[in-house]
Amino acid sequence: MVAVVLATLTALVWVTLWTPPTGFAWQGRFLLDSSGLRADVDGTALYVLCAVGGGVLLGVFAAFQAHEPRLTLTAVLVGAGLAAVLMVAWGHQLEPLDAARLAKSAADGTKMSGDLTVVGRAPLLAWPISALASYLLLVLWLTPRDRAVAPESVLADGRDDG
Repeated sequence: MVAVVLATLTALVWVTLWTPPTGFAWQGRFLLDSSGLRADVDGTALYVLCAVGGGVLLGVFAAFQAHEPRLTLTAVLVGAGLAAVLMVAWGHQLEPLDAARLAKSAADGTKMSGDLTVVGRAPLLAWPISALASYLLLVLWLTPRDRAVAPESVLADGRDDG
C-alpha cells in the first residue's frame, strides 16, 4: 500500500516537473526535433531522480516497520518493483495527449509536444535499488551490535585457556 501511494506521488512530481519534448508531424508520425531529443532524455533522467527519492522513502518506511527481516526484504523488493511499473503507468495517464495518435491526423510539419517516456528498462531498476539500499543501510545501522565480551565472562568456570 505504501509503495502504491509513493508511486502515485512520485508520478505526480515527475509529470509536474517534466517539460514535454518538441517535435512535428511528418507522414502520419511524430518526430522529435533537436531540442525535443534532449527533452526526451530529460524525461527518463527525471524519472530516475523521482524513482530514487521514492525508493529511499519506501526503504526508510520499511526499515522502521520491520518485524521479520526476510519477509520485509521481500516486501520491499516486490513493492519497489510494483512502484516502478505503477509510476510509469501513472505518468502516462497524467501526461498530455498522445503525440503519435495526434500525428496520424495532423498535417506534415505541424509542431506538437511529445510524450512522457522512459527510454529502456534500466531506469526501472531505480526503485528497487534505492529501496533495497536504504532499507539495508538503516536495518544495519539500527540493529544493536554485540559488545565486546568481557574477559571474565569468556569461560564460565573462570579458567584461562590461553
